[in-house]
Amino acid sequence: MPNSNVSALVQKCYVEWLGIPADECPPDYYRLLGLARFESNPDLIRAAAIARQRQIKNVATPDETKEAQAVLRQLKAVHDELLDETSKGIYDTNLRFVQQRSVGAGTRAAHKEGETSSNAALQSATKMRASGPPRARRAAATESPQPTHVEDADHPDRRIDQTHAQGKSVAGHAWGRPQWPLIGSLALNGMLLSLLIMSLMTRGRSDRDVTAAVGGSGTAPESSIPAAAAVAPSQDPPTSANNVASDDTDTDAFDSSTLGNATEEPSLPGQSPSDLAAAGVPGAAGPPMSSEIDEEPTPKPIGAAFDDLSTEFPLPEMPRSATEISKSSTAGKVSLSDFSLLTLSLDSSAADLSGRYQLAIEDADSNERESKRWRVVIKPTGNQTGATDQVGHFLVDELNQFRFLWEMSRPVPRAEQLANCLLTMTFKDEKKVLQLRSVSHQSRQPTELSGRDVKIPLQVFAPPSASTLGLRVMMHRDGLKPDVPQSQSPTVKDGTLKSVHSTLPILAQFDGSGGAPLPLNTPHMFPVDSQEMVKVALRLDQAESSSDTFQLGMATRVRISEDRGGTYVTKSIDDLNDDLNQLVRRIREDVAAYGNAINQILIATPQLNKLQGDLSRLRGMANQNPQQAGRLANQMGALSGQIQKLQFGINKANGTVARRRKTIPKSYETLAGKIAILRAVGAIHNKGELEYHMVATAGSGEIRLMSGDGLPDAIRQAFVVPPFRLTGDWFRLDGMTYTLGGTNESGTARISKTFDKRVPPVSGTWSRVGQDVIVDAGTIKESYRLHEDIVMRSTTATLFRLP
Repeated sequence: MPNSNVSALVQKCYVEWLGIPADECPPDYYRLLGLARFESNPDLIRAAAIARQRQIKNVATPDETKEAQAVLRQLKAVHDELLDETSKGIYDTNLRFVQQRSVGAGTRAAHKEGETSSNAALQSATKMRASGPPRARRAAATESPQPTHVEDADHPDRRIDQTHAQGKSVAGHAWGRPQWPLIGSLALNGMLLSLLIMSLMTRGRSDRDVTAAVGGSGTAPESSIPAAAAVAPSQDPPTSANNVASDDTDTDAFDSSTLGNATEEPSLPGQSPSDLAAAGVPGAAGPPMSSEIDEEPTPKPIGAAFDDLSTEFPLPEMPRSATEISKSSTAGKVSLSDFSLLTLSLDSSAADLSGRYQLAIEDADSNERESKRWRVVIKPTGNQTGATDQVGHFLVDELNQFRFLWEMSRPVPRAEQLANCLLTMTFKDEKKVLQLRSVSHQSRQPTELSGRDVKIPLQVFAPPSASTLGLRVMMHRDGLKPDVPQSQSPTVKDGTLKSVHSTLPILAQFDGSGGAPLPLNTPHMFPVDSQEMVKVALRLDQAESSSDTFQLGMATRVRISEDRGGTYVTKSIDDLNDDLNQLVRRIREDVAAYGNAINQILIATPQLNKLQGDLSRLRGMANQNPQQAGRLANQMGALSGQIQKLQFGINKANGTVARRRKTIPKSYETLAGKIAILRAVGAIHNKGELEYHMVATAGSGEIRLMSGDGLPDAIRQAFVVPPFRLTGDWFRLDGMTYTLGGTNESGTARISKTFDKRVPPVSGTWSRVGQDVIVDAGTIKESYRLHEDIVMRSTTATLFRLP
């Protein structure tokens, strides 16, 4: 039911068109755009304003042109003010103040008393603004006469903005509470006076704009008295037959492109910064904007243009459940005139999926700009006719942003497995190659190991060929402490590098640079010799005679060093392998405890049943022959003690079974992720892709280069990548064992009871089609979904295999 306090026009514009409840009209800026209060993300604000603008264009009819234009101008003003940091800050401050005052409002009598005082303050503010300071009066005298008038109350802009200003007038009410201390009242009056002065400074400009807008119609602009100050909230706005603005001043067609010309439309009374400031409406100090909301904003682009795209594309983390939303990563702003000319291709030969799966990109839908997307599918290598699965899709969203989103219904492959794939973007004759990187892979990412004051990170980025290696040195010289002793040097033990100090500015010099220092933050290519080594000569700026050549080994580190109280810890492949082995040992212990608990229950249950039967017989004998009850009491007591002991053991075993049913699947999920990381990182390591750390040492006048495992001058040793294997014993937590033989594609299957050897096993075959494993053993026909090579899932059960 429409709100009786809301006009029919506002009912239509706010309630019917924008879906804002009548009891929330007029809405604040954030409610008008459908945003959370105090939203600070400029992209969300811009997108919300664009969505509202499109909504108005879709619902308004040609007969509602004036109303639609008024709402669009209001949306434009709100959009511009919220995107201006200064205006938004003032608006939010006042809005919070009004919100706090409304929450802490007192009784109705106190409210009426505050309203009376606030009206008095507003009337005083109106008089002050109407008179203005002497300088403002002199400036006004030099211009053309400005007769005072009241604009037509039926004008769409006027009615919407008056209602909006009336709803905001609670901010004005909050200034005049007599219960406030004297100091607080003086401070608030000072703030109001500052806002009035700001409005007076912009009044001349706004008046000139209004004069230009009405042209030669002979109608003077609106009164300098703000709508919220001149009219009390409970009163109807006064009208005058002699001072009504003609409707001919707003004859633009329903085309939002005309909103950009400020001279064709009168400014909004009650919405301009000067009027809102005097009325106490929050956010009134924002500068007026006249251009339309940009569908493709260019002043603050997201990321880089197509020519400046990064060499890496960071993949978002894959959500753990279907209810989560993955955070999209961005490679840069894709500024293209025609997205139909953009094509994508994917090379997965460098990824962990090589040899087992093949990735491909397909054009998913139409070439419309806002719905352009490409599907990423995966299928078994060598089986072109096999089933394909969609693992995610690249897309260009409505903010002109290039993104990747995961397909929620597919658990494989994980983000770690897609790392190192090369994505080629082709636009006309230009090509950009981006390397996909996951959050778990930190090689080729900026790395730094340093003391507290000197930081010298060495960055390794994608090499253009196998014969060169790209290096970049970034140095920071701030925060040096001259009082630090010069004899300190880093301690290297078990992969841990302790912090060091240096008072000397450090400069790096490389072989082949002609003796000149390498410019900071500039990439430089170095040859890789026959031993897959890179030699780098370094020296201190104040010790030119001290120059040593260090031979770097091949190593890969997967985690950025962590600062733990001055100690920098490096994670190497060996560390990750140790973590994997510890997790495997814990899983084995959990599985063994689970099996022992099941066996205890199976053994104790028949014994418990027998003892309970004996106790029942003794009780029956005692009931039939009361004379023997005393003699049987001791036997029944002994049986009861044994029964309680067995029940306690069974209950404890049941608790162990219940806990392991929860912990074992979680441990296997973690193990699958670690195996995927090790496979991918091991492949990087064995191919000779490098990552190194430089550590500055004080006193000795040298810079020591550390490899990824924390050992100086380490020579790369091949890492044994865990093989992919499906054969072996798979078990179900409900007590079934599946023994798969043959190859990783097909073979024999044997299904048996894990804890009941009396049941004969069932034999059959199994085969793998893509990521599906099909078991056919006569009466048992099941299909499982493969997750790595240690977990298989179906709709009713999950199989686990010990690695």
